Amino acid sequence: MEINSLVILGNEFCNYSCEHCLRGPSRNNRMTRETLEKFLSQVSCIYEVTFTGGEVTLYLEPIRWFIDICREKNIYVGGFYIVTNGHKYVPELINLCDELYKFCEDNEISGLAISQDPYHHVFHPKNFEQIIVQYKYPEASFGEREWWNPRPYFRENDKTWTGHISLINEGNAKTNLIGERECLYYTKGEVDDVADLDMILLRHNGDLFSSCDLSYNSMDEMATSRDRAFMGNINQDTLENILNNFIK
Repeated sequence: MEINSLVILGNEFCNYSCEHCLRGPSRNNRMTRETLEKFLSQVSCIYEVTFTGGEVTLYLEPIRWFIDICREKNIYVGGFYIVTNGHKYVPELINLCDELYKFCEDNEISGLAISQDPYHHVFHPKNFEQIIVQYKYPEASFGEREWWNPRPYFRENDKTWTGHISLINEGNAKTNLIGERECLYYTKGEVDDVADLDMILLRHNGDLFSSCDLSYNSMDEMATSRDRAFMGNINQDTLENILNNFIK
């Protein structure tokens, strides 16, 4: 089975508490390898994978597992995308991104970005600019940065904005009354084919959703009522059955 875009919500905890965060307050939830492997064992191709949270660097295991499982099962992966809040330089994240970059087949769409908007700046450390440099440039053998050789997947301007942005009305943005637009998602029967699904989000507990822009509370509510963006649970049914039921 081929997936256009897989979003892996590996953990639901963060060291920031941004007032605009669409996820909402942190929760101590994290994905297991078993759940990730149940999903990946049923696919042959993923054109793009995004790792999200929570703060990704606080729980890197899903990235490691993803690489290992896809390599073991010979799953095609086009490219990857990861965003960190940049609270500190985490060398292991770079090691994993390097490995992903070598493994992926279409790295024009691959990227690592750091959140640099006004909401995150409130929490950024004093050495934030140095952290950006560490992520952007490899370290040469003599301990200096290779200024001439930035990492090919580093996207410096992806999450940088200073003007107005229309916030999604989910999570903290909804609580703080600063959300301006509703989250968009497919519901059951709105698409005719799996290929028409823009993305599938895999949550820590195996729940699948047709949007990556939902708060934890919204995902809970949809999973309980089994409607709207909720597609099914990979620990309770096969991916083929879940998708076939959703597109009918």
